[in-house]
Amino acid sequence: FFFGCCLLLACASRSMEKQQMQMQKAQAHKDRQRAKQRNKRKRDAESQSSSDACAISQSKRTQAMDALDLPHPLSSSQDAPPKPVGVPAPAGPARPRAPATLPRGPTARAPALARPVEVSCLIFSFAPVDSFGSIALVCKAWARLVVQVLRLNKWKAEQYVQQGLVCMKTSNCPWDSLRLFSRAITVYPRLIEAYFWGAKALFILNYGAAAVQVLQGALRQQPSAVEALKLRACVLYANDNNQCASRLLEDALALAPHDASIHFELGFCYQGLQQFERAIECYSNALRLNYHRTFVVLSNRANCLFGNNRVAEALQDLKASLQISPHYHLALRLRADVNRYLGDEPAAYQDYTTIIEHATDAKVKSDAYSSRAFCYGFMDEDDIERARAVDPTNFEPVQCKAKALVGDGRVAAAIDHVTQWMASNETHKDLARHCVFRGELYAIVFDWEASTRDYEQALATLKRTLLQKSEALLR
Repeated sequence: FFFGCCLLLACASRSMEKQQMQMQKAQAHKDRQRAKQRNKRKRDAESQSSSDACAISQSKRTQAMDALDLPHPLSSSQDAPPKPVGVPAPAGPARPRAPATLPRGPTARAPALARPVEVSCLIFSFAPVDSFGSIALVCKAWARLVVQVLRLNKWKAEQYVQQGLVCMKTSNCPWDSLRLFSRAITVYPRLIEAYFWGAKALFILNYGAAAVQVLQGALRQQPSAVEALKLRACVLYANDNNQCASRLLEDALALAPHDASIHFELGFCYQGLQQFERAIECYSNALRLNYHRTFVVLSNRANCLFGNNRVAEALQDLKASLQISPHYHLALRLRADVNRYLGDEPAAYQDYTTIIEHATDAKVKSDAYSSRAFCYGFMDEDDIERARAVDPTNFEPVQCKAKALVGDGRVAAAIDHVTQWMASNETHKDLARHCVFRGELYAIVFDWEASTRDYEQALATLKRTLLQKSEALLR
């Protein structure tokens, strides 16, 4: 068996050497053709009149492209210029290149394998699992092939992550990014960065449970100390434990002070803890270190500035955020709240309308309808009904209408309105919050027995939820 494996590997090595020689010959031929083209273009440029401005401009561009070793735009399709980041590669034969080292950067070319991956699959099919290590030690050709495949897969995964991050720079609906991150995990399962940003995309899309599963999968891939701290912190704040998450992120920051994502996550935790000054400092550091989702950092910092009554600075950050992503619903909603605070109801109404027109999430649109219904001080029944029609499971319009009924002195009608909605949403994830709200309504009419019953139900629901989250963390 061992002799057979060595024979297969020797054949593979021979084929690899032959293919490398062919590729070198092809590359030398291509270099000669390019040199001829450059000489021809140079002679054509020299023969033209110096008064022809267009010809001078073309010659300068040609010389610049030659200096950068870029193909000429008028050459054949075989020498097409490299594509920009985020654009899928056109169909067609790959260029035969075999660089000595792996290229870097989001626009770098993928290294060509000296032998197709099918060779490694063939050899794997003949060898038992417990013999892989021995084969790699005995046969250097086998070790080189394995390393080359792993390096290529890692390079591909890194490119998928970079493309996904580019998609997230201006969009808050990262479905395309999520697909790219999933593809990166499939290609190279040990790339922790792909897990982290995939979980972030799921959080943005309101799939918190799925995001936690992705983070826990990343923790099983033996991440570095900094990566492990970041992943555990994200799991904790996903379960509303911002205090412990902030401690882990502080430890991670001590190990990697120039990681912009750690500053952002730490600012998010401090914002949840209402420690706005610390959050503002963290968000400012994230901006200084070029965190890629700038519009989110600006919007979050504006929220903290508004919480500290720094209204003018908050409006400046919101303006900058909306210039990058004009339909970012959190920035629009915050600006609407600030305008209502300043007494500019028409501007607030316009921001809520913009959210309604461009939001893709049903709850976001329903919340915008609910807020717009009270934009001018009175309740707009039509907007409340639209909010309930868009998302029947959203408690926000029900709560807004109940508050309006209480303001009119119709507390019993408000209790009936909330009770009817709760009866049709008994398994809602925020059941404890609904029970607390109805308990407060009962307390207004001094129905202490019903109020106490609702508070007890809310406590039981919270205990059950905390137990489930604790079990999930232990898993």
